[in-house]
Amino acid sequence: MLLAAPPAELPRHTRHTVVVPGAPAGRLARVRAAGLAVCAEEFRLGEVTVAAPVRGPAGTVAALGVTVPTGVPLDRVAAAVRAAATRVRPPVPPPSP
Repeated sequence: MLLAAPPAELPRHTRHTVVVPGAPAGRLARVRAAGLAVCAEEFRLGEVTVAAPVRGPAGTVAALGVTVPTGVPLDRVAAAVRAAATRVRPPVPPPSP
């Protein structure tokens, strides 16, 4: 939702926040290709957030993410987040009457 209607100017939270117009689109393409999003100190210094899609029968329905302190091995965090996201089972809607 936030990307669908961004503010006229992207807010800068830290010196790592991406605020260049058009840059988020390129980053989104890389996230789609990797199946994993990493936000390294873009919102708060000293924190890295890793998120993976939760998929249901109709496609991606949510994201599962964790925030860890910088310095935690990202390869281990990424593997754990990916594995956890595949184990989440979205609720199945009831059949239509």
